[in-house]
Amino acid sequence: MNLRAWHACYTVSDMDRALPFYRDLLELRLVRDAVREGPIYDDLTGFASARLRVAVLEDAGGFLVELIEYLEPRSAAVPGRLCDPGAGHLSYYVDDLRTAYAKLIASGARTQSPPLDLVREGKLVGRVLYLYDPDGNIIELFEQAEE
Repeated sequence: MNLRAWHACYTVSDMDRALPFYRDLLELRLVRDAVREGPIYDDLTGFASARLRVAVLEDAGGFLVELIEYLEPRSAAVPGRLCDPGAGHLSYYVDDLRTAYAKLIASGARTQSPPLDLVREGKLVGRVLYLYDPDGNIIELFEQAEE
């Protein structure tokens, strides 16, 4: 196998609530937003008569983030924790985490903490925080320390 990253994906409960978060707050560019259904989606997902609303967004580096809202079958919220198997997160570099944090807080976004200094072997590596989308999916923001 010669693997190369294509995209990351989160399932969301309400696309109309998720899109403003990713598009407007995180400033990802909306590439596509469409409903998908048919035999291939039934087979791929394992759900008969699957209907999915799929939005694809692109970050400044060209990486794609796919959001899927299951219209059929409807999703059931399952609370999870960072430490649970299957938990994952997107991670993005930012130039100025303190400014980004102020914007996030002003918008009402939920974070695990304010920006924290990440120190390894006594040296500041950068600043980091975890941010939650409207469904609780995790996005890590990281500002690398100047060398």
